[in-house]
Amino acid sequence: MRLRDAFAQSVNTVFGKLGIYTVPKEDLNHYAEKFQFNKDIPVDIPVEPGTFEFLGEDPYSLAEIASGFNRNVLMSPLQGALMAGAIANEGVMMEPFLVQAFEPLDSSRAYQAEPRVIAQVVSPEAARELRTMMRDTVRVGTSRKSFRPLMRRTSKLDLEVGGKTGSLTGNHPKGKYDWFVGYAKRGDRSLGLAVLTIHEEKWTVKSSYLASKAIEQYFDSEIKMSKMSRKK
Repeated sequence: MRLRDAFAQSVNTVFGKLGIYTVPKEDLNHYAEKFQFNKDIPVDIPVEPGTFEFLGEDPYSLAEIASGFNRNVLMSPLQGALMAGAIANEGVMMEPFLVQAFEPLDSSRAYQAEPRVIAQVVSPEAARELRTMMRDTVRVGTSRKSFRPLMRRTSKLDLEVGGKTGSLTGNHPKGKYDWFVGYAKRGDRSLGLAVLTIHEEKWTVKSSYLASKAIEQYFDSEIKMSKMSRKK
């Protein structure tokens, strides 16, 4: 199986084999650090840092880490959104902020958030290659059903969308954790996002469906204009 297909279909065994036979442990540690694991993320509200650590040196432990199928590598949805945003931004990860600006009643601007770079986490070439695989996830992969309506509506809008799904049973809180981490780009506008849903006995809505709706809402004006032009 090609890496591109394994990525789109979330085939963990392919990534596990890469960890055992191809990618050195040092490289995994290096890029985990680049993507801000085991670091405090600079943000204007407290955020629990992501963790990345090897609990064993045997091949099975390496496969678990490389495939993400374990409970000792952890991240928040915020960190997932930062990672996706960096891939959309040619490999440059930006500092997140919750408060964009604060204006007192006298109309003077007391605070204005400014864009700040955290790091160049991967090269622009690597980011573009990764976006190619992420696009397959929503086109022919694990999120194709959730994104099919959006992709049909925006087929002539030049909207680029990609992502990666993941799922694992967790205990804090207990349930099935369903992830979508992805991005959308159109012209000079781009969006990085992460959606996490936790399901107990019954499933309600998948994270990829919520992600498609969030992207639709973000680019709502462009989508409406595209519909109007088609009617004409």
